[in-house]
Amino acid sequence: MTYHLLLLASLFLGFTAWLIVSATDSNTSYFYMFGADACPHCRAMKEFLIESFGEQRFFACEIYKDHTCSEKYSELVRLGVPGYIPAIFVVYNGTVSALVIGEYENASFFEQLMKTNSENRIPIYLVSPSGTTLAGYIELGNKTHREFIEYYLRRGCETEPEKPELEVSILNVMPAALVLGLLDSVNPCTLMLYFAFLATCLSSTKRLYGPPVLFIMVIYVGYLALAMGLLVVAAYIPRIVFIALALAIGIYTIVRSGRERMPSLKCEWCERLGFLNKLMGNKYFVALVLSSISVIFLLPCTSGPLVLFIAFLKDFPEFIAIPAIMLYNVVFVTPLILLFVLVAVMGREKRIANWLRNNANAIEFLVGVALIIIALVLAYLA
Repeated sequence: MTYHLLLLASLFLGFTAWLIVSATDSNTSYFYMFGADACPHCRAMKEFLIESFGEQRFFACEIYKDHTCSEKYSELVRLGVPGYIPAIFVVYNGTVSALVIGEYENASFFEQLMKTNSENRIPIYLVSPSGTTLAGYIELGNKTHREFIEYYLRRGCETEPEKPELEVSILNVMPAALVLGLLDSVNPCTLMLYFAFLATCLSSTKRLYGPPVLFIMVIYVGYLALAMGLLVVAAYIPRIVFIALALAIGIYTIVRSGRERMPSLKCEWCERLGFLNKLMGNKYFVALVLSSISVIFLLPCTSGPLVLFIAFLKDFPEFIAIPAIMLYNVVFVTPLILLFVLVAVMGREKRIANWLRNNANAIEFLVGVALIIIALVLAYLA
């Protein structure tokens, strides 16, 4: 492990931690209150929310002075909202996570409400002398959260001040997708396996480009399916469980990097599957078998960055999470595409072989360290 590799790794780890913290701390929530200046509870909540969360996250709609606000709130009452004020909607990541009615100056309570609402209804909390009570729900019916926000909480007040764009976008998750996807792409076993197969396809007189491309496509689709499955599971499991799992994978990666022998540059899996001699003569079938083996057995062992990314996406709506996972997987297969270009176009087989043989363990060790650091950062922020 050279000095330059260590220096580059240190800079990368620092940059990684900064990107993750910045993305996690993005301003994607605000409070929208239907109230009145003459209402002392409304004034108190306005002051409290501005003081606790900042003026940029608070917007008020005056129901006694603004006709549009009055009409919108009347419609909400017909939907089941108790006709009291202040009525404070908590908007988070493009969804309405809750409606709080009454004066309740408790910052911890509102912080707990700042999470993505994956259900098609909005919980209503009524304030009482003993605290808050879940009083029911606003059923959205055919409306999405985005449509509800646009109709009731965006254009509901003619005198509403111009506010900055606080809604989450793909830009909020792109840094994490790029950094974690790059870390995840460094799977020495899969890289060795693919390189060995790539060399067999391009070393003969009849150079075959289709099978290596098929290998990459299967890796992309298979790992995408794994990521989607984890995203579904994440809706029912606390984020800290995913972070702990990623931490364990990071430790395992470090231990394995010092103990396990890297695969040879021969396609050993090809030899092990010798009982399929006739079929193995078809390089497309070989690509399908080897890539499937990689997805099922090799990639899950180093999937810590993917687990962390799913934990990061847990509070983002699907219209952000799904494209983010697709972007993540593009980054994930980038080294395979790069290997294909270097071998097929530039003919750098020997240099690549020597580099993989000499640096695979060191790179895997650094990936494990990076994974542990990011997991600890997310655990601290959780």
